[in-house]
Order: sequence, then C-alpha cells, then structure tokens
Amino acid sequence: MTKPLIVATASSTAGRVDSFDTDLFEAARAVVAHLVAGGRRRIAALAPGEVLPAERDERYQGYVAGLRDAGLPVSRRRVVSTETVTFAAGARAARTLVQRAPETDAVFALGKGRSGWVDYGGCWATSGGVLSEACGGTGGNKSITGSTGWTAYRLAGDVRIDGGAQAGFVVRASDPGKGADALDGYYIGVSSRRIVLGKQNGAWRELAQTAIPGGLATGTWYHLTVKAVGCTLTVTGRPSGSAATPVGFTYKDPDCSFTRGAVGVRDQAGTASWRHVTVTRSG
Repeated sequence: MTKPLIVATASSTAGRVDSFDTDLFEAARAVVAHLVAGGRRRIAALAPGEVLPAERDERYQGYVAGLRDAGLPVSRRRVVSTETVTFAAGARAARTLVQRAPETDAVFALGKGRSGWVDYGGCWATSGGVLSEACGGTGGNKSITGSTGWTAYRLAGDVRIDGGAQAGFVVRASDPGKGADALDGYYIGVSSRRIVLGKQNGAWRELAQTAIPGGLATGTWYHLTVKAVGCTLTVTGRPSGSAATPVGFTYKDPDCSFTRGAVGVRDQAGTASWRHVTVTRSG
C-alpha cells in the first residue's frame, strides 16, 4: 500500500508528486497591506544580495504593488541589500537603512529557501550541507549569490560532477539569466580531465586551462579556489582532503571588462553538487 505524498511550498521534479507553492508576489503584497493597515507608511525592504535586479524579483514586485495599492511612494533609498543571510549582514544592512532612510517605520525582509541565492534554470536542493542541481541539460544551470559590487575576493569550495560533463563556479558575475552563457563574468569549471577558465557574456571564450593529474572521476569531490583581484584571476585545484600539491594557473585578462560582481555555482551538460563554499576578501 502506498502512502500519498504532497510537497508543500516547493515544487518537486522527483517523479509524479503533487505539490503546491507560494505565490511570492501576492504574499509580499499581503505583507505590505498588513503593515499599512497597522498605520505604517514608510516601509523599507531588506533584500538578500544584489545579484538579481529588484525589479525582476516577484517578492519585490509584490512589495511595490502593495505600496502602490495604498497610494504610497516607492523609494529605492529604502531597499537595502543584506549581502548574505546572517545576523552580522542583517545588522550591517539595518545600519545602512537607518543612515539612508531614518524615517522608515517598518521593514519587510525578502527571503526564501536558500535565501540570498537566485536560481537560473535547474532543479536545486540542499541536504546535509550539500547543494545539488539534479536536472542537468545543456542550459548552463546556475545559482548566484553575493553582491554585484564585490571586487577583490577569494572563492573556495568543493565541487562534484554527479553525471555528465562539467561543473564549477562563477565569479565577477552580473546580469545573469537562464541559458548556457547568459551571464557577464568568469566560469571556473572541472571536467574529467582538466580545470578550465572561461569568460561568458552571451557567448563563451576559453581563457586558460590545466590538466588534472590522473583525471577526475564522476562522483569525486574536487576542491577549487579562485582569487580575483583587479584584472588577474588565480585558479588552483586538487582532490578534496588531499595533501597533493595543487595545480593551477594565473591569468591576467587584457580586456579587463569584469572587475566586480557576485559569485555562484554552475553546471553544464550534466548534474553536480557543491559544499564548503566560502568567499573572503582578498588583495
């Protein structure tokens, strides 16, 4: 005898499972209406990250609609990025809000599962500290976080190809969208044989690569780091947990058109997982 299964507040791609999700636009609109009914008139929004222009976020659109329903002005001074979803980031955003718009009398925090990450294609899930993308395909599925204002930083993390061709990270990312190369920024990926650095801006151009000694088997974690400072990107990699000498390269982009941007994860022609992803300032 099988038991019925319904997935709430999320969609499912694992077979034929009924599910229902939240209407983010109407939910945000209702929150603003509730605040207005309570006498609030200068309502701010804290938005995780700046990787998605607010006008394209359903929650932000609902926030704007709620203000307009009440005949209230929309002020971008009251929309502040929280960078990431942590107590420290929230405190910094609150201080920024007080400095920028001290007249604020209510705050609406935009958030959802994996708050601060915005997905472009793919089927994403987290479990046990691992982020996975299960749909694959050739669309260059990606998930982006952080701020388009980030400049010099070091990204590090483990990537695992679960099936197919390649997967890795993006840095200096802006203007993302669905599609294989729908992104302005750099992609650092691994395949069964090599580490590759490429540039994306509606097209693809390989910039540098190096072989992975012994190759990389499907289902094996591999640790990548990329340091982006000015026009120079330094990439290294080695098997996760290994004491082997890292392999890699340093590339200075003569075009130097992407000097700032967010970070993210991406796969191509396959499925993949990521863990232990960190971003720190660098110089």
